[in-house]
Amino acid sequence: MRFIDANFVGTEQPQDWLTFDDVLLLPQPSELESRNSSQISLETHLTSGITMKNPIISANMDTVTGADMAIMMYQKGCYGIVHRFHENADALYADLDKIAEKVPFVGMSIGLHQSELNILEECLKRYGKLVVCLDVAHGGMTQVPKQIRLINEHFADKVQIIAGNVADPVSAERLIIAGAHAIKVGVGPGCG
Repeated sequence: MRFIDANFVGTEQPQDWLTFDDVLLLPQPSELESRNSSQISLETHLTSGITMKNPIISANMDTVTGADMAIMMYQKGCYGIVHRFHENADALYADLDKIAEKVPFVGMSIGLHQSELNILEECLKRYGKLVVCLDVAHGGMTQVPKQIRLINEHFADKVQIIAGNVADPVSAERLIIAGAHAIKVGVGPGCG
């Protein structure tokens, strides 16, 4: 196991371990009169073309985000991107049709295979502009920037690309240089 500090510099294994019970985020003085103040805004950009009222995105997993979740997330000021593991293309289109009725930017996931670009092309014909999440286990694979470039080469004015997941700045920079509009950061254990 490798240990790194906040600057990504290698370090020795810590002698003492900290848990959440050992750490406190020290609050600073605030001019706000209430946590419900209208001065507080959580609004952020998902990509340069899409803003969200709340910075929450549901996982694009088949057990998490289908049409109903994507619509509910949008209604709450958040965002949901539909998973890519549909039974067939008709099932995908049924989910996306349902979402397109309620959400201005439909979000879908694709993989790295060439056939995924054909699905993307058909979806663009049906829905116009899309948010496309490259759903791969490791965003540092060399095929990910290649797929980003292909998508931008053919559909640049119609898609906002989210790519990842990455856990280091070098991998994130590769995806940005390739043309990703947003990066998924952090690699978790997944679901077994």
